[in-house]
Formats: sequence, structure tokens, C-alpha cells
Amino acid sequence: MAKKKKVEEEEFVFKPPEFDEREYIEKDLRDSKILIVTTIFGLIAGILAAAATILLNSALLGFVFIILFLIAVFRLIYPLLKVDVSKFRRTDFIYRGGTIIVTALAIWILLVNPPFYVMSPPSLHDFAIAEKTTSGWQSYSLSNSTVIPAGTLNISAVVLHQGEVTVWIYLTNATGTGRYEMNYAGDSVYSFIHYFAAGAYSFVIVAELSNGVSAKSQSFPFTVS
Repeated sequence: MAKKKKVEEEEFVFKPPEFDEREYIEKDLRDSKILIVTTIFGLIAGILAAAATILLNSALLGFVFIILFLIAVFRLIYPLLKVDVSKFRRTDFIYRGGTIIVTALAIWILLVNPPFYVMSPPSLHDFAIAEKTTSGWQSYSLSNSTVIPAGTLNISAVVLHQGEVTVWIYLTNATGTGRYEMNYAGDSVYSFIHYFAAGAYSFVIVAELSNGVSAKSQSFPFTVS
């Protein structure tokens, strides 16, 4: 009977990859530097967005500024700082971009709200009422004795404000009170054009900012004959 040869199994020896400590430290320092710089960019974007919101009276422009700043960071600022964005993976762009947006939004929201910034209430003045005639608009004074012929009337007011504003007119007659949004007519003037039948009326105008701060006019009575 033939003897079986004993096959000697090769012993497997695990060899860990060589650890380049210098490369590891350099990569860690590079990532830390990018994180710090990215956070600083977020702070700058938030401050500039808040300034744009306050000076230009538009929250939308503030947000658009953050997006434009984000694009500028990846396209212009990173290359100037010798950061090679061509080596970034998709997750790197998401992480860096997300850091800038979250930081900028936090600073932006913080700076455009109390206690850092308090919007003053809107200012309402130059209230007017006019009747539409064949030759144009005929103005009337606003007083208890004001009598205006029935027809299409234009009630207007100048509203000076900071930030986004909504202007309402509360119109009262014998049937009750209705609320209507006034339209922007240019040069800070808001108007409400409506057909008025005969009767006794009064109106109050309220201007409300997006943060809830508002201003209210006195009540103006008038009669339509």
C-alpha cells in the first residue's frame, strides 16, 4: 500500500502595511486647517449676509449671498490658499459646503434678530383718499365731514420700513370689518383700490414686518354718498 505524502501547509504570515507616520500627520494637519478655514468662511458669509439683509431690506438677498459666497470659496478662495479641490470627493464637497452653510445660517439668523438687531416699527404717514373720475384721480381730505361720491376710490399711505413688510387695511362699514392687503404702488406708497357704494366707512392701516413688529394708524372715517 502506497504511503501518502504529507503535504506541508505553508504558514500564512500577516504583514501589516507600512505606516507612514509623517504622511498621516500631514494629512491630519491639512484636514484640520481646511476645517478651521471653512468655519471661518462660514462666519464671514453669515456676517456679510446679515449686512446685506439689513442694508437691502431683503432676507432673500441675504440667503442668495450665502450661496454665492459658497461658490466663490470652492472656485476662487480655496485655490488661492493652495487647497487642491480636484482631490475632493463628493462627500468632501458636501461636508465642507454644509459646514459653511450651517455656520453662515446660524450667524445670519443670530445677527438679524434681537438682541443684536432690533428692527424699528414701520412709519405710516401721508394718508390719502381719492376718487376715480374721467379726468383722473380727485383727492379729498380725511375728516369726519369728508363726503365722497360713490364709485371707485383709492386709499393710500406712505409706509417707511426696514425688512419685508405686509400692509393691511381694515375697512369698516355697517356690515362689519374686512381686512384687505394693500398693493405696493412705488416710492414707499401702498394703495387699496375698491368700489364703494353709499354708506358710512372708516379704515385703519396696519404695517407688519416679517419679524412681527408692526405699526397701526388712527381710524379715518369718511362718508360715501
